[in-house]
Amino acid sequence: MKVVRGMLVVAGMWLVAQGAVRAENEYTFIQLALLPPQLQLADEKMDIKGLRLEIYGRNANVSALDLGILNETTGKFGGLGFGLANFAGEDSGGIQFAGIFNQAHKGFSGAQVGLVNHAGKMKGIQLGLVNIADDMDGLQIGLWNQINSKDLWYVLPIVNWKF
Repeated sequence: MKVVRGMLVVAGMWLVAQGAVRAENEYTFIQLALLPPQLQLADEKMDIKGLRLEIYGRNANVSALDLGILNETTGKFGGLGFGLANFAGEDSGGIQFAGIFNQAHKGFSGAQVGLVNHAGKMKGIQLGLVNIADDMDGLQIGLWNQINSKDLWYVLPIVNWKF
């Protein structure tokens, strides 16, 4: 009986979430995803403002707590991202925590913490074994720290900076 009751609660929550996502808004407050585009609650072109939980999720713009294994934002990301890998497509900000890899294709303001961090234009701090920024306004701490826009000493061990 407890199993049936639990299944009914989960089914009810799923229906409520489906109703919230299927509204004619361009965004939703929650995303549940296994694999885009078919196995996620909200369409990958929708914005998420609230909470995104996924194995692998992809959305346009995300302003949320982002918890998953592979978190992909094709547009702007703003919030706190925890995953094995975090990808942001446009200028973004917040904190990206990754077990393995953080990528901000354009600009990122805030902090990237992971084994490997990469940003186009980084404003803030990168903490990891390998940190790479095309341009930097901040600090890198790790074994390999690379700021491509520096004329001299663009790769340094332990600490690198450009302000």
